[in-house]
Amino acid sequence: MVRKLAISALILLAAGGCSRTGEITDGGIASLRSACPRVGVPAGTGDITLFDPPASRDAVAIDVVATLTNVTSNCDEAGPEIVTTVNFDVLATRRDAGPARDVSLPYFVTVVRGGTNVVAKSVDRVTVHFEAGQT
Repeated sequence: MVRKLAISALILLAAGGCSRTGEITDGGIASLRSACPRVGVPAGTGDITLFDPPASRDAVAIDVVATLTNVTSNCDEAGPEIVTTVNFDVLATRRDAGPARDVSLPYFVTVVRGGTNVVAKSVDRVTVHFEAGQT
């Protein structure tokens, strides 16, 4: 009797494994989608270069170079609204190891529906602090 139950359980597990997402069926590929947005940095938008003087574009005028990296998110879709918290690091270097200085850098967050329809966008700033003598 124990042997029959074990075999029945294995058959149920095997049958359950057939109904996973990603299965190719006659109607297409079965997938389970989350309401949570995918979070990432669009190509060409994760780096910034500040110049001094600001109007110059000469290499000798490069003041600060920064990269937005290590982007992670946490999403809660259980409540009446979907809430996603995005975290990231900013790696920055400056040309001159001068006095302590704060540099304010812009970043943006965009919510896109269907890959093309921008439904929300906000521009904000993050401050990077350089200690005296730090580049």
